[in-house]
Amino acid sequence: MDPRQQPSPLNALNEWYTDWTLQTPMVTRYSVSVIGFGYLWSWFFSVSAFSVIPYYTVFKFEIYRFLLAPFFVDSIFSLLFIAVTLSSMGSRLEYKHGSVHLTFLLGVLSLASNLVFILAAFLLATFGHYEALFLQAHGFLPTLLGIITIECLESPEGHRRLFFLPPIPTKYYPVALFGLFTLFGGFDVSLAVSMAVGWLFQKGYLDFLKPTSATVQRWEESCLVQFTTRTGYVSGSAAGSGVFQAMRGGDDSGSATSSTGGSPFVGMFPSVQGMSNDVEAGGADDSGGRFAGGGQVLGGDGPASAPMDPSEARAARLNAISARQTPGSS
Repeated sequence: MDPRQQPSPLNALNEWYTDWTLQTPMVTRYSVSVIGFGYLWSWFFSVSAFSVIPYYTVFKFEIYRFLLAPFFVDSIFSLLFIAVTLSSMGSRLEYKHGSVHLTFLLGVLSLASNLVFILAAFLLATFGHYEALFLQAHGFLPTLLGIITIECLESPEGHRRLFFLPPIPTKYYPVALFGLFTLFGGFDVSLAVSMAVGWLFQKGYLDFLKPTSATVQRWEESCLVQFTTRTGYVSGSAAGSGVFQAMRGGDDSGSATSSTGGSPFVGMFPSVQGMSNDVEAGGADDSGGRFAGGGQVLGGDGPASAPMDPSEARAARLNAISARQTPGSS
């Protein structure tokens, strides 16, 4: 290929972003984008102004910290994990339950984890550890673990890979992830609370907190009417397993590489792909490469042939054109 005809990195990045935008539903897309902006903010400014600090949140009544703290991360590894996992699992939940319900889940999970953090800080203060009132909490991991718990319990079949660990049964994947976080970062009560809240939601014990279908429809016809026309918005009436499966091209295995599973992110970071991928029971071929199998030529009977060299392909096309232009040729 002529070097002048090769696509520029800027065009490739723009094509990838457009692809991700079209495949990722609205709330998931907005959440990942805001988290990315929060990470960039941490390069130049302190995130303490937006972190949940018990003293300022309670005594200064700075409630905005509850809303903003989850969207500020200061680690590139946390950002990549959140972007890949939320683009995959968040998309599946949003297509299945709707954009309003996913927003509600994100808000409840974030609020629960931050409230427990504040209660723990005041409990320590009652025992004389007043410095606990000035501890900071920010980041999306507690909220994300609750989302992972709900998504895994809704599709418990199969296995998932977690970094270097062997395949883990899907229903135990959140517990394994919590154990891994605890091993490397110490016990975090907000992660445990978020996982517990996710379990309660999926089992139906907190259904009384969810907005009803009639309420969601009324919101979409009034205060949310401007959002319903935006790209990727999933209305409450359109949400459901049928629409969810159709949007994913009929694949309901829960794979992170599905069309609505944030595949552009997963494709960019193949080493991270195993964190949210499903491994179908008995469907993997351990003896061959990643895409083991011979393949089939469309409309043919034999296996697909090896790709032709570009120069040979060009010569074949020229010979075919010359044959068609020769008088008397069949």
